[in-house]
Amino acid sequence: MARQHGFFLLTRTVLLVGLGLLIAGTAVFSAVFFHDRTALTTMPARWAIIWTITAAGLAAWLWWDVRQTRQFHLDAIARRWLPLAIPTIIALLVYGSDTIYHWFITRNRARILCGALVLAALALIWLAQQAARHQAAQPATAWSAALAAARPVVLGASLFVMGLLQAASFVHLAVDDFGRYWTIADTLAAGGGYQVWTASAGTAQGGESGYWTDLPVLPLLMLVSFSLFGRTLTAAHVPLLLANIVLPFVLYALYLRLTGHRLWAFVGTALILFMPFFQIYTLGSSEPDPLLVVLVAALVWRVAVLAQSSPVAAPRDLRWNGLTLGILAAATALVRPEGIVYAALIPAGLLFHQRSRRAVWWALGPAGVLVGGFAVALWPAVQRPWPQAPRELDLANIPANLQLASKPLEHAATQLYVSEPALLAIVLLVLVLALLGAISLIRAWPALIGLPIALLAHGTLLLLLDPFSLRTADPPEFLRHISYAWPLLLGLILPLFPRLSRVPQALSVVGAVLLVSAFAYLTGTPEEIYAKPGRGSLLRSDIYLLWTDLLRVPYELPTQLDDTSFFAARDDLFDTYRPYDLHGIDYGFDYQLASWLAFIAALPFVAIPYPAHATHRRGTVAPLTSDMAAALRGN
Repeated sequence: MARQHGFFLLTRTVLLVGLGLLIAGTAVFSAVFFHDRTALTTMPARWAIIWTITAAGLAAWLWWDVRQTRQFHLDAIARRWLPLAIPTIIALLVYGSDTIYHWFITRNRARILCGALVLAALALIWLAQQAARHQAAQPATAWSAALAAARPVVLGASLFVMGLLQAASFVHLAVDDFGRYWTIADTLAAGGGYQVWTASAGTAQGGESGYWTDLPVLPLLMLVSFSLFGRTLTAAHVPLLLANIVLPFVLYALYLRLTGHRLWAFVGTALILFMPFFQIYTLGSSEPDPLLVVLVAALVWRVAVLAQSSPVAAPRDLRWNGLTLGILAAATALVRPEGIVYAALIPAGLLFHQRSRRAVWWALGPAGVLVGGFAVALWPAVQRPWPQAPRELDLANIPANLQLASKPLEHAATQLYVSEPALLAIVLLVLVLALLGAISLIRAWPALIGLPIALLAHGTLLLLLDPFSLRTADPPEFLRHISYAWPLLLGLILPLFPRLSRVPQALSVVGAVLLVSAFAYLTGTPEEIYAKPGRGSLLRSDIYLLWTDLLRVPYELPTQLDDTSFFAARDDLFDTYRPYDLHGIDYGFDYQLASWLAFIAALPFVAIPYPAHATHRRGTVAPLTSDMAAALRGN
């Protein structure tokens, strides 16, 4: 008995010492990660503080774990904390090899990978603790329950990180269109009314009267941002940054509502966010494009909620959703010229949906007041009912646009490392799948007929535009103008995949994850021309920045832009930020890597089966915030 007791004491002592060493090693990694490698004789105070805080925090967490364990088993606790060996080994390698240390300190992607591994180790400890507290006969059941409990937090964090990092990379620096928006904001702030422009030879929106103006959503958001953060270029970009952060949540909620399948909704969201042309040309543009994408996706989402509503939906919920729908439709119509097509057609199908018709009448109020009020207010100045009028729409423009579209096709094929015929075949396949998806969607929910009609109308109007307005000869501009429809096309296609049998669906998921990974790599290496001659650059010839550069170098915007001062102001702006231009460097890759890791980390949490009591709420009309929360929970 005494020998057995002594062996128990020895074992406990060894385990406690081992846990102490792992905590100390993790604290060393934290100090190196946030400060630098150091020696005991030259230890700076900052290093010691970081080490102490980390060690104390881990020790407190371990003590809490011991206290929460119903039956104290030190060996089980030690196994739960074994992942701390990962940061400890990294710390030993950094201290033991100057080569590894140099790689760790000088390469951001090395720090990102090591940081991700340590976060994964901490997450494993936390999940093991949660699984140990679940009363389950099988360990797999306990772990599934732990993953399900953590899913809302992990999924929300993953969507937020992806949106933030995508927004922070490849910010297009421009003055031409962007300057008009902040000029309108300045005029409104000064009480001078809404600025109206005189059309020039290069204006696509002048119409017959020769007068036009930009739509008000972005200028009004800039006005708010200037009042909060000052009148700087960084503040002018804040609305676009916020739109990029919100976009993953809206896309996920939309795709979950259309598919009823959490994994496909998450993978579909990532496909859109990582798509190279969409990320760089649309989400990174100095235009209202990110706002339009968010608003259109949110509009379709709310229409889908109403289209799937229960026959016994409460009148209060219908009224609330109607008002929300009207505000979203008005904002969509007032953000970009294309927005009015989607705002008018997407909700139209609800008129044929008896249960949601009352919500449409409620939507007409705010939509009519906002859109009609803006049109009436600007009518005297622009001398027509709507302040923007595209160049003449003509059937004769279709052949010219189709002929010139070969140039964007060649550009896209080169960037994607595929031949033009192969890319054309892929495009045709996507359109066929979208057609099948549209037919299936309308059969399931006839009230959503407005979605494919809006896409068809948008595509037709684009082909009817003259090539100058469509910018068919300019690949980045052409791809940007047609990209607003891509999230909606994917929304038509995604519901087809959950209907596949188990093996084809599993292969489809693997293929989609690999495609997301390929997109992340292509977006992170836009300057591949330096390694592969003949490919060209994914970036335009303008300046691209990281958001950290905008924060680091605040630039006071010029107070007035006219024909005399415009070019001087643009040259000064470009000269200020040219040292931070992303052409020829690979900093954007670090952002894409971190964003991709956030996507991969959330996959196990998203892929687990629904708990037995949880079902997707297809038959309810939930208010905006509660429906988004339900989407994150997967209910």
